[in-house]
Amino acid sequence: MSLSPLVKEYFKMDNAASVWWVTDGDWRYDRQLDVLNKRVNFSNRTVLDAATGRGRFAIRFAEAGAKSITAVDISPKMIEIASENAKKAGTHIFEKIDFAVSDIENLGTDHKYDVINAMEIMVHLPNPKKTLENFHKILNDKGLLLMNVDYPISKYSFFHFYNNPVNHLKISLYRTCKNSKVFVYNQLPGNVRRFFANKYNKKIKYNYVSGSKVMKTTKEVIEQLKKSPDQNLSRAEDAIQRYKKKELVSMLIDTGFKVKDIIKEGKWWQIPYGIIIIAEKS
Repeated sequence: MSLSPLVKEYFKMDNAASVWWVTDGDWRYDRQLDVLNKRVNFSNRTVLDAATGRGRFAIRFAEAGAKSITAVDISPKMIEIASENAKKAGTHIFEKIDFAVSDIENLGTDHKYDVINAMEIMVHLPNPKKTLENFHKILNDKGLLLMNVDYPISKYSFFHFYNNPVNHLKISLYRTCKNSKVFVYNQLPGNVRRFFANKYNKKIKYNYVSGSKVMKTTKEVIEQLKKSPDQNLSRAEDAIQRYKKKELVSMLIDTGFKVKDIIKEGKWWQIPYGIIIIAEKS
């Protein structure tokens, strides 16, 4: 399925990704932070956190000693959430980060950076090559670009059953402590929860992995969110474009980058979700 031309409009909405994009407590997203901390020296470097989301990378970079961080996102709501999270992390963290609403495909070239973080965003870009070209322009010599992509297989439900049995149990137990009324519902496999969410329109505020209502196209999602802003709707499948490793590496080389490191996402016993790539401006 090709990427929807409305994907930017969707991610701009206050009641879209900010509702379901929750990474707290998920080992995969914690591991992403740890991998970058071990592989990249952020000390005294200027960093651009592109599509910052809830600000987890920007906050971690500040904690790792970055000189300054510019954190941008197309969603004003996400910037509001990220800013609040940085304040909670401490004044010394918050003061290092400059938050701004911006479209990363159209960033200006007035500022240059030592590191650009583009984790979790390449799959949502209508013009990925144009974005990489812009990143190349605003990186200092030998500057680093950090990114990841999901493999196409990661969209299938059996993949998650194999990869996340322990994590599903942990999430279920956590939610049971918060709300015992939905204990049984949370024990069900993700595809079964989605079936019931769609059939009975359950208004349960979970992220996209755990039962939020799923619609076929981004156009449908936008229309529904405009009609009923309080709905909890996940992104549609045409809001994400998955890549094979060769495709992304080729795109990086074509836009002037040299791939320094490729790290598989997933533990040794798992099917890899995808890859983390560290590339250098050449």
